Amino acid sequence: MASIVDRINRTERRHIITIEDPVEYVHENLRSLVRQREVGRDVLTFADGLRSALRQDPDVILIGEMRDFETIEIALRAAESGVLVISTLHIMTVERLVDRLMSFCPPGRETLVRTMLGETLLGVIHQELLPSLDGGKRVACEILHRRSSLSQLQQSGRGDTDQLVIQE
Repeated sequence: MASIVDRINRTERRHIITIEDPVEYVHENLRSLVRQREVGRDVLTFADGLRSALRQDPDVILIGEMRDFETIEIALRAAESGVLVISTLHIMTVERLVDRLMSFCPPGRETLVRTMLGETLLGVIHQELLPSLDGGKRVACEILHRRSSLSQLQQSGRGDTDQLVIQE
């Protein structure tokens, strides 16, 4: 996520706000204005930080981790309004992303979240460190690109997310 923010900061004029726990990489203002906030120091929670950030008209918001439904819902609403939202979510495989997000939803909100995902999700990168033959570690990466079938699948509510297109 830090490399995405760094790339935007180096190449575009954007207003970037990060909300992290803790701040892992400090970004200097280059072409963009980068404001970094730390949960527990600058804001109480990710959701509080998001609400505050949206009042400042950001172009990009980085959320260190989506840990609760309130944060997920605010992030999706920000994405609906045109903000590029970059975040992490703990999942075992990219195919289980929708299931994991649905696990945070209170009863009756699943359709709303599926619709919002279908309208806003651009892509997913799943990374995992795996042991290598030489005793070290190697990164295994899955990338999910937005396709119209992804949008339809998310909105349909079907559990067969194995149909998602994945590059390895």
